[in-house]
Amino acid sequence: MRLFVFDVDGTLISHGNTKLKPQLINKLNEILSNGDVIAIASGRPYSGIMKILSQINDGKKFCLCANGTQVTDIEGNSLYFCGLTLKDYLTFCKVHENILKHRSSNIYCYTSDKIAYLKNNFWIKFEKEANNFEGINLKKEKLAEDYPILKFMIASGSRRSKSFDEKQISEEEKIKYHIVRTSPYFLEFINKKSDKAEGVRFLKEYLKIQDENVYTFGDSGNDLLMIKNFNGIAMGNAIKECKDVAKFITKDVGEDGVIYAIDNFVK
Repeated sequence: MRLFVFDVDGTLISHGNTKLKPQLINKLNEILSNGDVIAIASGRPYSGIMKILSQINDGKKFCLCANGTQVTDIEGNSLYFCGLTLKDYLTFCKVHENILKHRSSNIYCYTSDKIAYLKNNFWIKFEKEANNFEGINLKKEKLAEDYPILKFMIASGSRRSKSFDEKQISEEEKIKYHIVRTSPYFLEFINKKSDKAEGVRFLKEYLKIQDENVYTFGDSGNDLLMIKNFNGIAMGNAIKECKDVAKFITKDVGEDGVIYAIDNFVK
């Protein structure tokens, strides 16, 4: 039995897309029909990942949510969790009020099934639509400080995000959190022990699959370690750091790079 782990945006689908191509669906269904396992490893929560997994046939399917913070089965049952608490989010927002108050930015967090926030703007609307989320306005609904969350994140326009927001992160915060830039717009903060690679490690041990039978596909910074630690495939459109550690570099996402890698690299 083999384990195939796929990032979503820039790997299975082009950014801004939501539907898998028919030829890719057929290829993924072949994997499932062989008795192999498919997992989606994404910054998305369970509900967002299921928008992708529901497009392919039934079989052995798993979700690596919020960059490996939580691993669930297809029914949403949590098998592994290594998250943060609401206090982490609230403390960060207090320290970085200048980011939170900026009209084009926001700081919000994921619970297992909702998005929680202190400011409601277009970023919250985007997240609700993208991930089938319900929202929790923390100024109206109080949660305990030890309430578990998957992650919190800064969302800003690409120019501001890198030129200003990212420079506001202190050395102490860099030590405390695992910080991942998942796109020009999003800077994500997760448990220091969490990563997609850790989610893959848990799942392959849970399923008793050997390292040589684990294939990981990705393109961005949050895919780096899972590409490095297993049979990693970097998309043609991947960042240089992913390509540098990949076992195989395939074609761009727009050129059916996942299919090309499965046909030409996977054993």
